[in-house]
Amino acid sequence: MSRADLLKVLSKIPETKVYKESTKTRIPQVIILHPKEHERMNKIYEESKEVSKMVGQINAEIVKLEENYKMSKQNISKSCKMIINAIEKHEEYLLNKVDTYKNKKKQILTELLNEVKNVEQQFKTKNKQIAQCINDIDIDSNQKREQLKQLLQDDPNLNINSLKSSQIIPNLDTSINVQFTNDQKQIKLIQMIKSGSITLTDIK
Repeated sequence: MSRADLLKVLSKIPETKVYKESTKTRIPQVIILHPKEHERMNKIYEESKEVSKMVGQINAEIVKLEENYKMSKQNISKSCKMIINAIEKHEEYLLNKVDTYKNKKKQILTELLNEVKNVEQQFKTKNKQIAQCINDIDIDSNQKREQLKQLLQDDPNLNINSLKSSQIIPNLDTSINVQFTNDQKQIKLIQMIKSGSITLTDIK
């Protein structure tokens, strides 16, 4: 049996000295400290409390940081969704505006095209009649001359000068210029986007 085992057995027997020593009530010793040592001990205790307080403050700030982080992300998502929604509405507005412009312009050009085509067809008919008259071998030259004279008379329906004098044809402009510089809605959207910023406080 080892010494440790022997002491363990003896500590359980009331008659033994080992038992009496193990059950003896220990009275705390009184230590007399020098005033400076006592002051130093109090200082360590107070500084320990301050450090613990700092730990609590930092932990609280970490919790606040997480809360602010979540709230900031929500605000960013909400604001960006509003901006995207505004941009989509503005896009729809501009597309509708372009559609309206195109339809009006196309209507004007279509009406003009029909008018010019009508004149074109009349010229084709006149040229065909002149060619038939010239190439007709069944009539003599006097008849041809008379027919040509009638065909070559001024025809109010073949007035190309009215088309030339029209200001529409030489000024045909089908360009569609989309500019945002003077668009107040666009400026507001840009200002909304640029106004978004994140301010970070420095850790000192």
